[in-house]
Amino acid sequence: MRSIRLLLACAVLGTTALVLATPATAAKKEEPSGPVDPFKGVPDIKRSTISEFDSVFDEAGGIQNKLKEAWTTLKTAEKELKTVLGVAEDQPIKTALQDLQQKAAGKVKVALDGRKPKLKAQDGIPENVQPGIDATNKLVDAGENAAQTALALKDKTVALGQQSAAFPGKIPSMLGSLTGDQVKTAPKIVGDNAKAIKAMPSQIEAIAGVVEQMFTDIKGLFPAE
Repeated sequence: MRSIRLLLACAVLGTTALVLATPATAAKKEEPSGPVDPFKGVPDIKRSTISEFDSVFDEAGGIQNKLKEAWTTLKTAEKELKTVLGVAEDQPIKTALQDLQQKAAGKVKVALDGRKPKLKAQDGIPENVQPGIDATNKLVDAGENAAQTALALKDKTVALGQQSAAFPGKIPSMLGSLTGDQVKTAPKIVGDNAKAIKAMPSQIEAIAGVVEQMFTDIKGLFPAE
């Protein structure tokens, strides 16, 4: 009987410890405050020194550079806006826009320039607001340019992805014709390149998505002119 009671006590204590530990172990990880860099963890495209593949890789590498430049231009303009407004760099674009809206006190309106929402100061605007307007409009221009640059390349990236998808599988049959250095490096380079090319359409959608959300936020936060 004593051993049964001891077992039951241990069971109760174990259950209690589990319940007490659950909140800590099940605590949710904080979500990132802004969009994840679509290029993070994606390999840079390199020449494989295999002529059959490098015509595709050279073209894809040029596109990858253009997409990275578009993303960098967008993020640089975003950083400038946050700096002007004194908003932490790790905060979403919307947080910066909300800060500007509060400072504007209803004296800033939005008007469409094509599809771009551009901010316009009204009479009686607070002095500290104009730099934020200028930085926002610069970000809008940078975002539109980035999105259009990226979207114009989407069909080509899909085609290149279809071409390069089969390249890694061809390597084993080519080993006899490759040099020693190629045998060592080509399998990884070709595999990494195929992975990078496959990621391009998603990277394009990420760039366009950030810009579209920014435009939506601007139109939602500021009254129309």
